[in-house]
Amino acid sequence: MKPRDRIAPMIDQARRLARRATDDDLPIDAERIERDMILLAFIITSTGQTKLAPLLDRLERELAEYRLERDPLSRAQRILRDLREPRR
Repeated sequence: MKPRDRIAPMIDQARRLARRATDDDLPIDAERIERDMILLAFIITSTGQTKLAPLLDRLERELAEYRLERDPLSRAQRILRDLREPRR
């Protein structure tokens, strides 16, 4: 049995677990990033594919950055920081 055939049912189950619409229908927001993290975590734990860990790391960073960008104080600080930095 091919590896793809072995994990296909698990991927289908993960997609149902994440309850997501097509990517094109969803805006990028914290909820979507969290659903993608759930799906990826399920795939990693179900298949043991630790090579996918960098993707999970990236999603965690993206979620932290998204939340930081929604904080008014952080946005104001970024605006002032951008004004001080020379334009290239």
